[in-house]
Amino acid sequence: MNRGGWSQLEVLIVVSMAGVLMTQVVPHFMTAVESVRVDYCAAQLDGVALGQRMYRLETGTFATSLAELSAAGLIRVDALADETSFQYTIESASTDSYCCRGNRVGSNTWEGSFTVDQGGAISGAVSDTGGQVLAPAQ
Repeated sequence: MNRGGWSQLEVLIVVSMAGVLMTQVVPHFMTAVESVRVDYCAAQLDGVALGQRMYRLETGTFATSLAELSAAGLIRVDALADETSFQYTIESASTDSYCCRGNRVGSNTWEGSFTVDQGGAISGAVSDTGGQVLAPAQ
């Protein structure tokens, strides 16, 4: 008698093959997700850099806090605060220069930070526990 359906061995083989494929795909997917977060951080830092340039044109000095830029209507500080992957701060500011940092937070796997300076140059990287390093797309 020939009955339709799958034997337990066939199901076990298919599930095992799917598991092996998943072990290969998931790490690449997680790296791609982190790469998007890194590029988003770089875009946020670009926005801060633009706000700082406009603030300096208006006041003659760079803002010492994100709240100053927000009060001037140059950035949306609530958008930066809602970000769960990076925390943004202006570390230093004067009439000639500033440094704004985005620190990676909320991850047990990824750590690092990015900075932007008065020239708009973004530097830094994040790395995972396995040593893989990601930097923003140029």
